[in-house]
Amino acid sequence: MQIKFGENLRKLRMMNELTQEKLAEVFGVSPQAISLNAKNSNGCSRRVR
Repeated sequence: MQIKFGENLRKLRMMNELTQEKLAEVFGVSPQAISLNAKNSNGCSRRVR
């Protein structure tokens, strides 16, 4: 079974007690971007350096 990006994102966010809004602030993206990626999309819409 392959774990999807969105599942990992949610798991790590919850482990660190971050809301989607706070995580979005940390990464400089909108909360909607975090939400879309958390819904098991294929990955980020933005390249992380």
